[in-house]
Amino acid sequence: MRTPKYEGILYEWERGATVSFEREEDEEDGDERALLREFRYDPERKVVTFRSDRRTYEVDVRKVDAKDLKEMRRVLRKMNFDASIKFEGV
Repeated sequence: MRTPKYEGILYEWERGATVSFEREEDEEDGDERALLREFRYDPERKVVTFRSDRRTYEVDVRKVDAKDLKEMRRVLRKMNFDASIKFEGV
């Protein structure tokens, strides 16, 4: 979880929300962080698309409860306190 309290002690290049999947951690250099750059939620298609420094992911959220999706959007907005992530549909 990203917080303003600790963000200030990091180097500027280290700041930001990171994204990864466990299955990909073995493939990638563990020292490098993939920062989240863009996050899009398409409620019509029920798809979440997010782009990091390394990859673009597309996730089907049709089976995710509407309450959980609402909470997801709330948490993401809170994490983006410095507007470093480009949001669409959030």
